[in-house]
Amino acid sequence: MDLGGMVLRALLLKDQLHTKPCKRCGLHYDDRELKCPHCSELGPDALQAMLKGKELEREGNIPMGRVFLLVGIVLAAFVLVGVLAL
Repeated sequence: MDLGGMVLRALLLKDQLHTKPCKRCGLHYDDRELKCPHCSELGPDALQAMLKGKELEREGNIPMGRVFLLVGIVLAAFVLVGVLAL
């Protein structure tokens, strides 16, 4: 049992428990803050530009996700063939 890894996971989980989604932009921020650091200082036009940039970023990640899925399927097939060959 790796105690250091368990402590790190506990600290990360603790930080995740103190986040909430912003009602304006939808991004998560620390609930101990009074206002969202992502959008509280932005006007309507700047908010729309930021949200459009985030959407483009998500769309750009889709091809990489497909690559990882394909690699996972190929690796699973190799493992399955290796197990069945025994």
